[in-house]
Amino acid sequence: MKKFLITVGLMLALVSGVFAQTYYYKYVETVNAETGARSKGSPEYETMYITFPNPIKSCYFSDEKGIQAKSGTFGEKIFKYMGEQNNLFTFLYNEISTVSGMMQANPNFATGTWSFDTPTYVSDKKDYYLYFSKDLKRINYRIYYPTFSSEKGSRSTAYWDNMILIYERTEPPRSPDKGPSTFY
Repeated sequence: MKKFLITVGLMLALVSGVFAQTYYYKYVETVNAETGARSKGSPEYETMYITFPNPIKSCYFSDEKGIQAKSGTFGEKIFKYMGEQNNLFTFLYNEISTVSGMMQANPNFATGTWSFDTPTYVSDKKDYYLYFSKDLKRINYRIYYPTFSSEKGSRSTAYWDNMILIYERTEPPRSPDKGPSTFY
């Protein structure tokens, strides 16, 4: 019975790993969505791996084995599949940063006591979009970074709202040799 459970467990682990697909993408260029101007910038990451669990309901940045990234710009973002728009697969990750305000004292006149709390405010919001071609060979990576004008009280666009980073799927580089066969 013990061998049977171990065999079933191993088969489940093997089958679950088969359904995820990991692809290697390389930066091509940056396009300004407003002007159409193309440039070869130097994004923080020239290359990246993206893993798609099956069925495709999400995707995430990973290493070559499909293990989710834990740090850096890509970090632990899991992009949710939003559907198909303009013949492209759309994935979205919302990032909201908060800050704590100053402690506030709240008197309760009925009981003669005070309570103290620290309100939390949204300080930053970013929407990260990944637009994939249907064959998953090309990515348009776009960040919407809403900022607010305190003078006008209206939304203004940030620099990155107009920038689209273009990546193409390619073969990953070959891993270097493990070292010389003979050490002198």
